[in-house]
Amino acid sequence: MIGASTLCAMNRKLESILKLIEESEFERWEVMDEGEHVLTEERIKKLREIGKEYSVHARFADLNLAAVMQDIGSFFEELVKSSLEKAYKLEADLIVIHPGVYSGLGYFHPERAWRNSVDRVKSIADLAQDLGIRVAVENQAFSPILGDVKAMKKFLEEVHLEWVGICFDTGHFFIVNRDAFNLDEISDRILEFHMSDNLGKEDDHLPPGKGSIRWDALIDEISRLEISAPWILEVGRCDDLEEGSRFLEELLKRRDDDRGGS
Repeated sequence: MIGASTLCAMNRKLESILKLIEESEFERWEVMDEGEHVLTEERIKKLREIGKEYSVHARFADLNLAAVMQDIGSFFEELVKSSLEKAYKLEADLIVIHPGVYSGLGYFHPERAWRNSVDRVKSIADLAQDLGIRVAVENQAFSPILGDVKAMKKFLEEVHLEWVGICFDTGHFFIVNRDAFNLDEISDRILEFHMSDNLGKEDDHLPPGKGSIRWDALIDEISRLEISAPWILEVGRCDDLEEGSRFLEELLKRRDDDRGGS
């Protein structure tokens, strides 16, 4: 399934794209509980009335689950848990969270930062299990935490909870690893894809096909490993959603045609 993220309208209020959500071809939307899109009771009510499938992206801006100091780290953890409670009210089946970064202090205590991230994700996941919501931890571009497949696998092993998996962000992965799409070790733990493109330096949130990612290689890998997780278009402009969706659908069709002719 190809869905879309409200990230494309983060520079304006969520109400401005409710009509787009309702009328779009996308049956699944990921709602950013952040900035101009912070979920309120009224917004949750309106989204439920629209009747799409939803996931929620938890609070992430200026937030760091790997914070070394416990007082501020605990505060960040509670913010993510508040996003989780809203996801439950929205009847979302999945929440996406960022595992954190090494702060100025974290670079002096990387083991402690890593451990804090793992422990806080586990605490969030305990609440998620009670609410019946899966947790997808998103790989990061500018942090050693979940920067590559090896780190993702290690993180999941240490969290050791079956309802916690990976949100695989293509743009983040490409910045760190280029086109080394070897997903065998985490294929059964990927719960969602964030589909966006870039030029290899910044997280540009371009629509697929407008950057430097070798999408044919990624799609082949997803198909080979039979990964069925939803594809969420996380692009910077809502006008690019249709183009990104069309590119992915055409790529899939060409691949199926090539297989049929072989």
